[in-house]
Amino acid sequence: MPQQEYPWKSLSASRNTNISDAIKVDGSKHDFYWARSHEGLPQLICKLPEAVPLDVTLPTFNGIEARLVEAGGECLLVMQLTDMTFEQLFYHLCLNLIESTRSADSAAAIVAVIAGRLKRWQKLLGKKSVPGMLTRQEQQGLMGELFFLRDKLFDWTGYRQAVECWVAPDEHPQDFALPGPTSVEVKCRQTTSPDMVKISSAWQLHQEDGDIVLAVLALGKGKEESAGHFTLASLVEDIRQTLASTPDASELFEDALFGWGYIDLPEYNVTWWQPASWRAYGVDGSFPKLTVLDLKQGIVDVSYRLSLPDCSSWEMDILDLKSAF
Repeated sequence: MPQQEYPWKSLSASRNTNISDAIKVDGSKHDFYWARSHEGLPQLICKLPEAVPLDVTLPTFNGIEARLVEAGGECLLVMQLTDMTFEQLFYHLCLNLIESTRSADSAAAIVAVIAGRLKRWQKLLGKKSVPGMLTRQEQQGLMGELFFLRDKLFDWTGYRQAVECWVAPDEHPQDFALPGPTSVEVKCRQTTSPDMVKISSAWQLHQEDGDIVLAVLALGKGKEESAGHFTLASLVEDIRQTLASTPDASELFEDALFGWGYIDLPEYNVTWWQPASWRAYGVDGSFPKLTVLDLKQGIVDVSYRLSLPDCSSWEMDILDLKSAF
């Protein structure tokens, strides 16, 4: 987002923490305002509908702090950017917080939702070298999961159940947990790369009960605005539009995206792709894999590359997964 477009750019520094010189956020359910601190730092202020205890501790991280204050007889929840390096990130965090509170119906609920979101952002940013930005490999992995969600699960079951099956954002060993139980690990590879996938953990193809299916999506280079071609951002937006009429599924999807580490950034709308093909493999006891049961004492974990041509004996029709529903 260009710097001059940030909503606080037109504001002057405020001598006090208040909303008298602030700009109310358009379309927000609650009273959110864009503001600047007396040092001129960007703020998002929520005027709470009633008073709450001010001693609630809110997470602070990566140059972003949050606090509850009383000013002018009003109870305010103030989010403030303290390091301008993270200005773009702060803007997207603010939008996420505004959207996440739509279902909150009291001041206490608003504070609880925002505190929970801030904790998730704190955890998310704590494990990334570039705050808010997924690596190229992570973007490709997310695209594979989103395509499985949209092109498979949305056709097989209701939207809410489909999104509930997406468990990767909750750090589950596999990406999807279907009824049965059947777990699906989704891998995404480029058509121009070697015909193999990386198994990044001894847990990915391990399951105590039920079945595991390895689903592999091949992606080819796409062209801008061509039919069926997409960027990561346009794929996310397409799913959002699909879920727009199902608010509960839409909210779950946004939570899952956030848990995965995705926020709306212009960098995700640059590279275009087109889906080429799906393949699926039934991971049984004889499937070539390394799991936690194979690790000798002293080996904590392992990652390895799996040759797909050597797995042809275990290939199955991905449509067979529909029977899980």
